[in-house]
Amino acid sequence: MSRTLADSAPITGSPTVLWFAPLLDAGTLFVAAYAAWFWRFARVDVAPSYLVAMVLGLLLALVLLPGCRAYRTARWWHPLHGIAATMPGLAAVFSLLMLLAALTKTTADFSRGWMAAWLLLTPLLMVLWRTACLPLLHGHPARHVLLLGSGILSEEVTARLESTRLESTRLESTTHGISIAGCIALPGELAASSESRPRAAQPSPALLGSLDDLDRLLANGSPPIDELWLVPDRAPGPEDEYLLTQLRLTSLPVHYVPNLSVLRLLGQRASEIAGINTVELNATPLDGPDALLKRVMDRVVSAVLIVALSPVMLLIALLIRLDSPGPLLFRQRRHGSGGRIFNVLKFRSMIHHNQPDDHRQARPDDPRTTRVGALLRRTSLDELPQLINVLRGDMSLVGPRPHPIALNEQYADRLQDYMQRHRVLPGITGWAQVNGYRGQTDTLEKMAGRLEHDLYYIEHWSLGLDLRILARTVLLVWGDRNAY
Repeated sequence: MSRTLADSAPITGSPTVLWFAPLLDAGTLFVAAYAAWFWRFARVDVAPSYLVAMVLGLLLALVLLPGCRAYRTARWWHPLHGIAATMPGLAAVFSLLMLLAALTKTTADFSRGWMAAWLLLTPLLMVLWRTACLPLLHGHPARHVLLLGSGILSEEVTARLESTRLESTRLESTTHGISIAGCIALPGELAASSESRPRAAQPSPALLGSLDDLDRLLANGSPPIDELWLVPDRAPGPEDEYLLTQLRLTSLPVHYVPNLSVLRLLGQRASEIAGINTVELNATPLDGPDALLKRVMDRVVSAVLIVALSPVMLLIALLIRLDSPGPLLFRQRRHGSGGRIFNVLKFRSMIHHNQPDDHRQARPDDPRTTRVGALLRRTSLDELPQLINVLRGDMSLVGPRPHPIALNEQYADRLQDYMQRHRVLPGITGWAQVNGYRGQTDTLEKMAGRLEHDLYYIEHWSLGLDLRILARTVLLVWGDRNAY
């Protein structure tokens, strides 16, 4: 199915506005309804039936606007183009409200003048808040990009971004939010880069090294790097196996900037940033408003569960203290989203020792497991403190399970695309766990199966899939033979 770049582009712009765009639009719809009420009836207090309609409209907007791809256009922030993108979602909201009124036989209870004013005021107020937020979109580089390529195309990309930054009178120049950290030379480019060939009078990215230096640059974090852009002067081919291997080993987003007519990669997501076509080679639905919905669900559910399960957690803490000496919680450094390191929390289920390098996975009849720990691991109650990780934002309720760093290093070179698991937040449970890949992964085949399911989840995420996984987790956890 053919789609234009504008239709398929991801959201760009200020991260703060990005995350709250659906909330702002839904709130705008509610404010428009109240303003229409005050204009029509000149009263501050709202009749209960009208208030119900306003709240329903707000809730429907939170779901239907993102669902109708109102924020997937590259210019969602534009006061006019952005409103055009919201029209299908707004039409769905008001159509559903009218359908509900017809089904409940309450259409006669509402003023037609009020409804017409609500319809007209909503897009007008949406234009106003987008216009008011334009200063927030200006001058805030949100993403630091490392260019993989040191040739002419890398110079053109840098020059284009710089020119749009300087053209402050153009609306587009306030939105790309990109800062070039530098570039590295691809195989065959280093010698050419060092030659004194004529160059155009345009900005050039700083040469930070070669492809062999990529791991060092990402590990040092200086300069900060959030994305990788592949900008070769020629299209990558089968001979570039080393380059492709290096890209598979990174967990950062990778965009391919095609040279002119090379934009023919099916199944990937295209975007346009400051007039530059890029293709995200490892796209996932988990971004923008979709990620906001997931994060809201994570924070709300984890907070509720921590309060509701606090008596159980206190009882477990007491049993651990009576069963064996040592700390109540087990902490271990693991990779999170984007490869960032965080400390995962668990109730301690094994005997305490001072061997931080012991990363052996638990196995059946493991002598390290305590009596209480055996029950905790069998029922997965040892995972309850990870609700705190979710509340902190280190983890999600659902996602690829985080592995010990040593285990990641072991499999990163053995399984293609292994590090792609870290494109999203790790989870307490996941698609792999409810499909038989819970517990020890002591063979390459088991880890490959877990990886396959994790990548499927990342590429096919939906809120419904998360709810399905949570439901299956509750049903399976008590009788899972792979837990020990």
